[in-house]
Amino acid sequence: MDLLLVSGLIHIIGGLVWAGSVAVLGLILLSVADGSDHEAARRAVDEAALIDRCALRPAMLATVAGGGGLAWAAGALPGGWALVVLALMGATLTLGITVLRPAVEMARHVPGPASVRRVLGLAAIHLAPQAAALALLVLRPGMSEIILLGGLVACLGLAVALARTPGEEPARAA
Repeated sequence: MDLLLVSGLIHIIGGLVWAGSVAVLGLILLSVADGSDHEAARRAVDEAALIDRCALRPAMLATVAGGGGLAWAAGALPGGWALVVLALMGATLTLGITVLRPAVEMARHVPGPASVRRVLGLAAIHLAPQAAALALLVLRPGMSEIILLGGLVACLGLAVALARTPGEEPARAA
């Protein structure tokens, strides 16, 4: 087997596992989003930490290693989209190690729904750059498309934030 085939296989399998892990983590977060069951939220924190540690991070690294092997075997330098993906992955890994991991440990040792909710909120933030990186890996746009995609994501994020902002309660009929 030559390097190009092995690198491609590692890159594709890593990307599929990475995308699957992001999807599963998103579903876990959605299942406890209403906040009604504290014990389910605590289990979700443990499951999310396990998936992050055992599947997500290794898949991200395998995707980068496979893509790097493909670029090296082809003698090509990565495009601008690849540099943005690497920056997003670096930010995600850094966030996971420096912020999310200590918050998970605190939620395991400090009882109460506030610490669990904090971890689940951080996990949702942790997923956002990964979804963007996966989209860039699939779409492989140029820099102008990346800027447009970033603006679109910022607008969608603002819309979601505004939709989740508590407003005034409508008047109830007596």
